[in-house]
Amino acid sequence: MKNIGKIIVSFLAWALIASIAATKLQMNFGIAPVISTLCFLALSVFLVLFVSPKTFGVGAAVDQEIWLREIMKRLWKNNMFLTRAYDEGEYVLGGAVVHIPQPGAAPNVVKNRSTYPGVSVRRSDTDITYLLNDYTTDPTHIPRVELATITYDKTSSVIQDLFGYLMQYVADDQLVNWLQGLSATGIINTTGAATAALEAGQTGNRNAMIWQNLRDAQRVMNKANVSPLGRVALFEENMFQQFVDSLSATPYKDFSAVYNPETGTIGKLFGFDIMTRSTVGVVSAGAGALAVNAVGQAAAATDNVACLCFQQEALSNALGTTEMFQKIGDPTYYGDIFSTRIRMGGRRRRADDLGVVAIVQGTPAGN
Repeated sequence: MKNIGKIIVSFLAWALIASIAATKLQMNFGIAPVISTLCFLALSVFLVLFVSPKTFGVGAAVDQEIWLREIMKRLWKNNMFLTRAYDEGEYVLGGAVVHIPQPGAAPNVVKNRSTYPGVSVRRSDTDITYLLNDYTTDPTHIPRVELATITYDKTSSVIQDLFGYLMQYVADDQLVNWLQGLSATGIINTTGAATAALEAGQTGNRNAMIWQNLRDAQRVMNKANVSPLGRVALFEENMFQQFVDSLSATPYKDFSAVYNPETGTIGKLFGFDIMTRSTVGVVSAGAGALAVNAVGQAAAATDNVACLCFQQEALSNALGTTEMFQKIGDPTYYGDIFSTRIRMGGRRRRADDLGVVAIVQGTPAGN
């Protein structure tokens, strides 16, 4: 609406100036007003279409609303696994914290009740809270001299980079949030043949990922009475290739028949929609709860690659504020400055971790 108002005001101002100039030209040179007006219109169109503001050394503010819409589309498109978790964005309080209610003990069931009245028991509920993380990019400076000499739209390129790298980091960190501290009951180790380690920094061999490991994840969820609907298996690319190789001589080799690029699903097996990603998680070796490497942390010699299996209501995903900052024509930098910010968070929704399983590289005996 603001842009429409500016357009209307600008048009009225142009019309007023053009009419005054046309009158002067008629009085002094006898040029018909209609001819003068058409000439002014043609000149205006030429300036708008073919003369960039950069020619005059003038910067223009970026329409933030349009950019934010487009960038958010890119977030979900490039990291579709995020859309499969339970969206708790509407439960964000004050833009900073999310509360997840946890039901208390299940009610007791009596067969053929003969004693009355039944004893009333109050259910004591608790809740889990988590804070949204605040992710920001370092500001990027575009000197005005560059805007006057380069042959491409550097401003658009810079904004694409700022949001692109920010979104990638946020998605990587969300996986850390979901995996960090996962209890041992939700961890399955790979059991395939000994193969070379997958990540730079790892040493020795690891057991390959095989189809039986995904079946084990199904069994763990089934035993925990986790809903069979909305189950997802997110594979690290190298482990996924090992998984595919293990299917070559089985009836499951055509698991990719349900490939759906619109949802990011590349196949379905044992009740899981299968998705892949270049990285999912790298965890420290050892028994007990998972200790996950931070985003960008190099793998240690004994670290292991992990995949993530989950039921969509077992993980939470909450998006808060998304902002782009800009300062056009900063007098101390002699150019324009841009930066971006997102608040986002997530965690396992249940205190008992049911509905979440990590498949982690196993280590061969004697390794």
